[in-house]
Formats: sequence, C-alpha cells, structure tokens
Amino acid sequence: MRVVITGANRGLGFAFVEACLKRGYDVYACYRKDPGSLSTLHSQKLMRIQVDVTDESSLNAFQKKIQDYNETIDVLINNAGVLNGRDARVEAVEVNDMLTAFQVNALGPLLTVKHLLKHMEESNVKRIINISSNAASLNHAYAPDYPYGMTKVALNMFTEKLRKEVEGRGYRVYSVHPGWMRTDMGGASADISAIEAAEAIIQHFIEAAPEGAHTFYDYQGQPMVH
Repeated sequence: MRVVITGANRGLGFAFVEACLKRGYDVYACYRKDPGSLSTLHSQKLMRIQVDVTDESSLNAFQKKIQDYNETIDVLINNAGVLNGRDARVEAVEVNDMLTAFQVNALGPLLTVKHLLKHMEESNVKRIINISSNAASLNHAYAPDYPYGMTKVALNMFTEKLRKEVEGRGYRVYSVHPGWMRTDMGGASADISAIEAAEAIIQHFIEAAPEGAHTFYDYQGQPMVH
C-alpha cells in the first residue's frame, strides 16, 4: 500500500504517517517548509517530500518524481490546512486571510488531485480522503471563523464533484471530520489525540470503505450533514 499524506510534519498529518508506517505502508510524507517531527522518523518505508500544495510547479516536480519511479499511489490523504483569522467579525475580516485559507484548504487539495490522480488509476484501492471539519456543516454554522468554515465548505463541494467525476472508476472519495484533537489547532483540552483520529480514519476509510452517494463523515465512519 502506498500512501501520500500532505501536511505530514505535525499534528494529524504526522499521526497518519506513524499509523501508516506501523501497518507497513509505503508513505510519501509531504511538508511545505520544515520537516518538523518527520525528522525523528527513520524507516525505509518513509519518503519525505518537500512540496507546496498551492504551487503547481512544486506539485509537478513531485508528480515527476513519482513518474520516474513508475509508482502507483493507492491512497491520497489531503490533510494540509491552515486555521487563520478565527476571531475576526465580518467587519474586520482580512482579505489576505480569506485568500490564504482558500488557497491551502480548498485549492490545495484540488491541485494535489489534479497532479496525482493519473498515478492512482492502476491501483486496486483508490482512496482519496480530504480532511474536512464539522465547521463545514451548514446546519451547524457558527460565527465568526470565516476563513476556515467557508473553505471547508468549498472542500466538501470539491469532494462531491470529484466523486461524480470519477464515478465508475473504482474510487472512494471522502470528506472526513477528524474530531476535536489535541494538536496545535485543537488545543490541549480537546477530546481525542491525533493518533486516535488517524487510527480511526485509517480503519474506517482505508481498511474499510463506506459505499454509496454520501461523502461527508466523522472520523468514526458516521455520516454527517452538509
């Protein structure tokens, strides 16, 4: 099993790397600038890749590397994300905060799929997991948190559109809310650890695979409302 994980240098992304390596998967662990916790891991199954998911030239270089190795990707976990401008009321929202969030949280996964999908066609697994949030649920909208909430809604729309585009080709495409985790984003008082979330997501969406038209789930495999 070969897995690509973006935003793999810390938090949930790093937990995915640890959990996948424990299972013997080959892991492409992607980070933007600083490898962070990835520097502490030593495994022949691990390849650290510096890639910016908002930069097509960076993604193209990554894609070329996979092409040169003639490798097939089985699972893509679009985990890279930013949480910015959380407390700004609508009168104080910064355009740059919104643009950055859209670039990373919504456009980044789309561009990553754009460049890597061709390397998944020969796989017998074909899982694309977009790490979303309960903040994307319109029924549970809260204020302010405009950049994060709006971009995760856009991510869920991308998931729905992608599922329809690859329908009939053996893919499973999901948006997954990973729960409130004890990470830099979630804080120390959150409900679960990142490794608990990663283990559950791997169990429910890689080792198993919900079928049907629904695409938005929590980390325990329960459907969520858009």
